[in-house]
Amino acid sequence: MQPIKTTNAMNPAPAKGIESFPTPVIDDVVISEVVNSWKGDYQPLEYGVLWKDVSHAPNQGSFPEHKLVFQQPTSEDGQWVKRIWVNDRVNQDSYNYAIKYSAGSQDHPIYIRTYIVPREGYAPLPDGTPDPLFPGALLVDEEANRNEGELDSKYITVTRVYETLPGPAVPTRRYNERGDLETVIVQTVPPNTPPTTDGLLVTQSQVEQVETGKGVKTTATVQDHALLQIKEKKEGLLGETITTDDIVDPSTSPDALSQTIVASTVEQYTATKARKRTTTASGPTSLSQKSKDGKLLGDITSTESVVAPSSDPDAVSSTIISSEVKQVDSGKAIKKNVVLNSTPTLSGNQNEQGLLGNKSTSESIVVAGTSADPLSLSVISSVVEPIDSVRSRKSTVESSGPTLLETTSLVDSSVGQVPATVSQSIVPLGQAPSGGKLVLQDQISAIDSAKAKRETVTVDSYPELTTYDLEEQLGVVVITEREVVDHDTPYNALPLTISLNDRPIDQWKTLRISSRLYDLPIPRVEYTTRNFTFPSILLNTSSPSSLPVKVTQQNVGFGRVATAVEGETLWVASGANKFISITPNQLRPAIDIPTRFKTIVTFVDAASDPSLIVPTSPADDIYTISTQAVSYSGSLFSFGFGEVLTNGFTISVTASQYDERYKGLNETITIPPSSPTASQYWLTDKNNEKLISWDAEYWRSNIWIIRKTYINLV
Repeated sequence: MQPIKTTNAMNPAPAKGIESFPTPVIDDVVISEVVNSWKGDYQPLEYGVLWKDVSHAPNQGSFPEHKLVFQQPTSEDGQWVKRIWVNDRVNQDSYNYAIKYSAGSQDHPIYIRTYIVPREGYAPLPDGTPDPLFPGALLVDEEANRNEGELDSKYITVTRVYETLPGPAVPTRRYNERGDLETVIVQTVPPNTPPTTDGLLVTQSQVEQVETGKGVKTTATVQDHALLQIKEKKEGLLGETITTDDIVDPSTSPDALSQTIVASTVEQYTATKARKRTTTASGPTSLSQKSKDGKLLGDITSTESVVAPSSDPDAVSSTIISSEVKQVDSGKAIKKNVVLNSTPTLSGNQNEQGLLGNKSTSESIVVAGTSADPLSLSVISSVVEPIDSVRSRKSTVESSGPTLLETTSLVDSSVGQVPATVSQSIVPLGQAPSGGKLVLQDQISAIDSAKAKRETVTVDSYPELTTYDLEEQLGVVVITEREVVDHDTPYNALPLTISLNDRPIDQWKTLRISSRLYDLPIPRVEYTTRNFTFPSILLNTSSPSSLPVKVTQQNVGFGRVATAVEGETLWVASGANKFISITPNQLRPAIDIPTRFKTIVTFVDAASDPSLIVPTSPADDIYTISTQAVSYSGSLFSFGFGEVLTNGFTISVTASQYDERYKGLNETITIPPSSPTASQYWLTDKNNEKLISWDAEYWRSNIWIIRKTYINLV
C-alpha cells in the first residue's frame, strides 16, 4: 500500500474561514473556508445552501444569509476542498457606474452601471427608467451576462446604460445632389420624439428608432435652393431651349406661355415643396424646306414659322398651295405654307392581267372646273379632282388592249366536265348575248357607260355518257345513255328501250336520258304449292275397255231378267219377280290435295313480233278437264255416280212380257265420254305435267311477261 502523499499547508488553514470585501460596501462579505473531504461525514453541498443550514468548525463566525456559490478541491490528493460563501450585494448604485459623454458633450453624460445580482428572480427594467442617482439620464440599454468567476453558479452580471436625453445636437455640413450646402443636425432623442416640421428649406427630417429606448433625429436644412439649367438644341422650330429647375413653394404658379416660353410646370412633390421647370426657346422661329419628287405639285417650298396665336393663314393662290396656322399653346402658333414652284405633266404605262391590262396613265394640273374625258372602249377612267379653289388634278387612264382573251378549260355541264373554250372580250354596251346547243354560257356585264365585259363558254361537242347497272330482281343489265341534243329533237327508240326522259337545259338544248335492256331476262322457273282437286274416275283399270259398271239381277218380284250384254251395251229382258242393280265396277273418288304448281316465266319483246304474246303452238294448249255427270233414274233401273271421267257407255233394259206393269217397256241410257276420257287420263296423262294456264302480262315498253303454269296429274 502506497503512503498518502502529503500536501503543502492550506491557505486559509483548514477549519478556519477567511473574510474578504469585494466592494466599497462593508456589508458585502465573501467567506472562504477549507474542509477535509476525508472526514467520514463529508458530503458535497448543493449551490445556494445557506450558511446556517450547514455545520461548521466551532471557531467560525455566524453568517446566516450567506449562500454557497463555489466548491473545489485545492490539493492534489483531493483531501482539502475550498468553499466560497457570499451574501447578496447591497447599495450597488453608490459605486457601480462608469461615465462617458455623448458626442463629447460634458452636459450629456452616459452612465454605465454594472450589477452582480442573483440569477433567480432577475427581470430587466423598462426602457426609459431614470437613473437611481442621476434622474436626467434614462435607461436605454440593459444586458445580462454570466460571471466568469466563482459567483457564476448563482449570480449574473447585469450592465445598464443610462443616457442623458435628448443628447447634444451635432451639426455637419454637406452638398446635396442639387449642389446646395446642407446643414445636417443629428441628435439622440427619447422614444416617440416627432421629427422637425417640414418646410421649404428643410431637405431632410426623420427620427429613426434605433433601439426601444432611444432614437436618432436627423434634420437637414439649406439657406436657399440653387436654380439649375438644362440647355438643349434639337431640330425643328424653337429647338434651342433653356430649361430652369427650381424648388419653390407649392402655391407658386407656372410662368405664362409666350412666343419664347415653350413650357412651364410646377410639380408639387411634398406638402411644403414643389419643383418649377420653365423652358424658354431662343430660336429658330422660321424654317423652310425645298423638295422635288417628280410628282404633280412635287416642286414645292415648305415654310414653318412661329407667329402669334391670332395670326391668319395666307390666301391660296396659283403659287401658294396651302397655308395653315395651328395654335400650339396659349402664347404662340405655327404657320405652315406650301409654295408651288412648277407643275409638270406625268405619264406612265402599266401592264396588268386581264382585259384592257395594257394601260397608260397621264396626270396633269388643270384649272378648277375642267371636265373629265368621256369614257370609250379605250378610255378606262378620267377623273378631275379638286385640289383647292383654284386648281384641280386631272388623271386619265387609257388601254390599248387586249380586248379578247381565250383559254381552254374543263367546265361543268349537264354531262359532267367537258373541254370548253372560255373567252372574255370587251364589247360595246348594249350588245345582246346569244345562245345555242354548244353555248354553255354567254354573259355580258356592264363595265361603265361605254363598254361591257362579255364572258362566253362554248364546246365543240358533248360526250355521250353510258352507264351499266344490274337490275337485281330480273338479273339483267340496264344500259343508260345521256346525251345533249337540240331542243325538240325526235327520238327513235332502240329495241328493249324501257325509259326515255328529256330534261330541258335551256331553250336551245335538252339532256336526253334513255335506258334499255342489254338483253331480255333469261327464263326462270317458279314453284308454288296450293290445293288442287283431281277428278273422280269411273274405269275398270284391269280391263279399261270393258263395261265400267256391274249389272246384278235380283228376284224381287218384278220379273226383270237380264237377257244379253254386247260390248258396253246391256240388254235385259224382264222376268217374273226380277230387279236390275247398276253398281260401279271401279270408281276412284275426286282427290283434293296440296299440289306443286310449276310456273315458267319468260320475257318477250312484242315490238319486234306481236305474235309472241299469243299462244300458237300446240304445246301451249291449255289442258282442260271436263267431267261427265253419270246418273239416271228410270222406271226399270236407276244409278248416280256424280261428276266423273268416263269412256262413255250405254245401258238398255226391256221389261218382260210377263211384267204386268211394265210389259214390253224398254229403257236405254247412253253416257257420253268425258274430256279427257277415263282411259286417256289413266293410261296416258296421269303422272305427266300438263299446262293448266298461259298468261301474258304487260311489263313496260312493249315488253311482256309470259307465265306458263304446269301441274303433275294424279
